[in-house]
Amino acid sequence: AAQAGAMPLVAYYFHDLSFIGVVANTLVVWTVPLLLALGFLAVPLQAVPVLPLLLYLPVNALLAILTGVMHACAGLPCASLNVPAPSIPLMCAYYTLLWGGAIYYARPAAHPLLEPTLPDAPPPKPKPAP
Repeated sequence: AAQAGAMPLVAYYFHDLSFIGVVANTLVVWTVPLLLALGFLAVPLQAVPVLPLLLYLPVNALLAILTGVMHACAGLPCASLNVPAPSIPLMCAYYTLLWGGAIYYARPAAHPLLEPTLPDAPPPKPKPAP
């Protein structure tokens, strides 16, 4: 979903469409929370001279993995395509269709299996005879 949302902006600013981005991101997504946690942990430890250096060893290793996978994926043949920048009206139309499709498929009627069901009503009680 993020790739679909970012694609027109990447094409507009960088004139490039990636065909391998989803695969590359899937391969390295596990490194991001670790990098964030270690980075946030290292900031307050800057007051102690040696402790941040110990945290930067795994950070550097994770960054090497992340950038190595990205460079390997980017080097594959046909990994990306150079494109001209899309026009602003075309980008507006794309995002309108993207949001319209997301809203359409988010409706409960689009997913009948996800609709809440009510329990069966008890059978009506017979009326007493007069």
